Amino acid sequence: MAHHAGIIPGHVPKVKLEPGENVYSYFIFAVPMEDQKKDGGSKANKLLALVLVLLSTILQAVVLYAIFNSVVAGDVKWRNSILNPQGERFVGSNMNPLASAPAKCNSGGSLCIKRNGTYTCAPPSVQLTGRWDELDVNGDGIWTRAEAEAKRDELQCEYAVNVIEVFDVFVKFLLNREGVIWIHPDLRAGQAIHEPYFTYAA
Repeated sequence: MAHHAGIIPGHVPKVKLEPGENVYSYFIFAVPMEDQKKDGGSKANKLLALVLVLLSTILQAVVLYAIFNSVVAGDVKWRNSILNPQGERFVGSNMNPLASAPAKCNSGGSLCIKRNGTYTCAPPSVQLTGRWDELDVNGDGIWTRAEAEAKRDELQCEYAVNVIEVFDVFVKFLLNREGVIWIHPDLRAGQAIHEPYFTYAA
């Protein structure tokens, strides 16, 4: 029967294990060396070796978490600042397990969002101008200040914009066009905007 060169039949090969300058090497050598002593060795040395290994493992875990939080989670935060597929209202993809619960309202932090299957990068105020049905609550073709005040919190959460300010901007814009359009008394009073006025201003 052929044998590999350098291997003596019936002889168990031995491996020379050199000690290294780390806590794991200390743990590997310290425990058996203490066990070989006649008096059973020092339990303090064995305990020290174990504590050093545990402490080293914990510190490495802390460093890895810090790197993860800086690189991976930071990259996720950057990507969400450009595009949040869930519209930022219900963010369920936070990769940091220790992060606080996400807000349920649109923070306005993302440049683009996805809503109803469509991506949009328009400013929140522009998005709001394309949703007349959400502004005209009773569907009578007139957007009143009372309706804006009633929907203020809901629309603020949805679009991250103050709907009262949007209402006032529309009124001011239309009043400045008095030279080319007829101004309804309710519009002049800043209390209502009819749909044709809204379409003109938008």
